Amino acid sequence: MFIKAVILAAGEGSRLYPFFTQENPKVLLPFLGRPLFFYHIDEFLSQGVRDFVFVCNGENREQIQDLCQKNYPRLRAVFATQEKLLGPAHAVYSARSELADSDFFILKYADSLMQSSALPFLLDNFKKNPQDGVILLFSVSDFKRFGIARFRDGKLAEIVEKPQKNPPSHFAWRGLSILGSQKFLQGFRKEILAPGAAEVPTPEYVLRSGGILNYKIVNFKNFDLGYPWDILTYNRVLIDQFGGKILTKKIGKNVKISSKSYVDSKTVLGDNVQIGDYVSLENAHIGANTVIRDSYIMPGAKIGKNCKILKTVIGQDVSIGDNFQTRIKAKNKIKVWSKGEYKETSFYALGCFLGPSVIVKNKIIAEPGKIVYPGKEVNKNIVHDILPIRAIFFDADNTLYPTRKAAPQADKKAMAYLAQGSIHSAAKLYRFWLEKIVARIKESKDPKKRSRLYSYQKLAQKYALKQDYQKAYLVFRDVLAKVMKPYPYVLPVLKELKNYIKVVVSEDNQDLIQYKLQKLGLRSYFDLVVSAEDAGVMKPSAKYFTAVLEKFKLHPEESVMIGDDWKKDLEPAAALGMRTIKWGEEDNRANGSIRDFRMLGKLVRKI
Repeated sequence: MFIKAVILAAGEGSRLYPFFTQENPKVLLPFLGRPLFFYHIDEFLSQGVRDFVFVCNGENREQIQDLCQKNYPRLRAVFATQEKLLGPAHAVYSARSELADSDFFILKYADSLMQSSALPFLLDNFKKNPQDGVILLFSVSDFKRFGIARFRDGKLAEIVEKPQKNPPSHFAWRGLSILGSQKFLQGFRKEILAPGAAEVPTPEYVLRSGGILNYKIVNFKNFDLGYPWDILTYNRVLIDQFGGKILTKKIGKNVKISSKSYVDSKTVLGDNVQIGDYVSLENAHIGANTVIRDSYIMPGAKIGKNCKILKTVIGQDVSIGDNFQTRIKAKNKIKVWSKGEYKETSFYALGCFLGPSVIVKNKIIAEPGKIVYPGKEVNKNIVHDILPIRAIFFDADNTLYPTRKAAPQADKKAMAYLAQGSIHSAAKLYRFWLEKIVARIKESKDPKKRSRLYSYQKLAQKYALKQDYQKAYLVFRDVLAKVMKPYPYVLPVLKELKNYIKVVVSEDNQDLIQYKLQKLGLRSYFDLVVSAEDAGVMKPSAKYFTAVLEKFKLHPEESVMIGDDWKKDLEPAAALGMRTIKWGEEDNRANGSIRDFRMLGKLVRKI
């Protein structure tokens, strides 16, 4: 009886981003100094399985194959490619030519761990009664995530893929199986011929081709490497199974290291460092008096003095300053950002997640479950996730173009028009308008009252002016557009930012802001313009942002606001969790400041 091990390693690992990607696959994640998939190879070899099929994707096949051949030169292994990621059964079918000469195959997911006794138990039951294969079933409460078994007269009749309601049982298939090769291939080929057929769990194809599968209901511990916090679980499980290792000799005075941790030979530990249980360190430099517990730290990390790092995952080449601390406790189960949404974990205590090449300045505190994406520079406490920026919000006046000098010029021209045919001079009208009307309404939150149409109308009524206040507004608008120019480099920078959603948020009414942007040649660069009329209130207000975030399906953490006024432009954005950039004078409350628009793109990518 010829049996092959089939290890599925084609998944993209997108939920593990930013720690692993297609170019840096999760099955190569090192634990105790060895890639994850090596543990699967060793497990099969220990049970006498000698023939392997690795199903990879086009991006990771070369890496996996090279590592395998370098570290297991005598291994009988072939490497198949799943060209389109259409699920586990399709991945197995992608290796059909490699399975053609086998009677059975042992299926295992490369990103899944079970306790060490699971594979021997499966093989033992298969030897006793092979039929067309054996699968293991686990009792689950969240039936919507798994293929669920349906029984008929005590026999396995069907595996229903992720039922949304009324599950046929609460027993799930979770991967590890021995299946008849020909029965599977026969069943899958039938489904390919059926138009619109949806994929089903891999063992179901054996059943659909008339096969008989034995099953065993088990309570083995099972772990999936799906999300960033799962890295901590895998680290604990493998250290418990294989024990810790302390290989470094570069140790300062009074250092304490738990035997339940892994510290490689390249790691440097400063004086008084404490390494508690379940810590993984590779080629790291740890400053004096730092405490680390239950954390996974990837190669190249540099961590400063007097830090306290708990239940945290740190990516490659991260630099952390002195006195960094992770807070871990929360009142409710902690939610973590993954693949465009927040996922609830099972943890009430969890640290943070710092992606590769993140730079954390001194004296930073990270709140539980917060994530910082690659290449970001952190100079404030991590109270919100720091995600890749997808949208840039711009204030208009005195951010895209200067209006402080231009607006009075335009207002005086409007007053000159209103003064025609009047006994009152333009200077008198301007002074009364500014000191009596504008002064009275400038604190109003009503966009209508704050508009020039409203204040010009009040002036015309006060002095019974003959000239049309609406035409005076058009004079103001035309003069303003003629005397204003965008700040230097605004236009080329907007072109450079073409891959971002760009939004203008202005206290002007729609007519005025649209006119300004058109006349200055800026309108075509923006996806949306939000006026005070749209928000229904003057600045400062979060209403300028919330509707836009919803429209474009953005989370606040994926957006940045740039403006010249902290109180009016930036504070409401920061309160929502948006990044902020101060234009002009530096403001330490913002995430960054610029005085030259050429620096905007670089800063957006960094913050």
